[in-house]
Amino acid sequence: MTASLVTSDGPITGAVVELQKSTDGVNWTADGMLAYSAVTSNYEDGRILTAKIHYRARFPGDAAHAPSMSPPITLMCQAYLRQPNAPSVVRRYRTFTVYGYLKPRHSGYTRLYFQRYYRRAWRNYRWVNARNYNYASYTKYVLRYRVPYAGPWRVRAYHSDAGHLAMYSTWERFRAR
Repeated sequence: MTASLVTSDGPITGAVVELQKSTDGVNWTADGMLAYSAVTSNYEDGRILTAKIHYRARFPGDAAHAPSMSPPITLMCQAYLRQPNAPSVVRRYRTFTVYGYLKPRHSGYTRLYFQRYYRRAWRNYRWVNARNYNYASYTKYVLRYRVPYAGPWRVRAYHSDAGHLAMYSTWERFRAR
């Protein structure tokens, strides 16, 4: 996080600048102080994001300057979505398990997209919502599935929610016989 305090005379150094955060953009709470950096002439501090959050900087004022508040910024991060694991070879019409991991912990669903290689091109076949199982710090998504056609297949995961940016995993390939 970076904020600057500047007057017509130049930057204000050594002031108290509070960082505030909000999950809804309405109710704000203190989230520490920003420290002045002589190198950048800004007030700075770092945060690790795990979900959508709003931040703003607040200067309470001093004897020579009126209080001020920065406009809020909204930050969103991506969840860590691992490539699905599937057997390298499956039998058509037989159920197999596809699973993967999602961090941080999530409820809801993870969508899996299946494609089939047919007539020299990858063709969309179907998407299915996998079930999420929550553990202490991560979620495991699991789907029991079967394919009706022999040949090359691939699957990838997709996740999106109100607190994280939408994200696709990489493709996992497998073959049905």
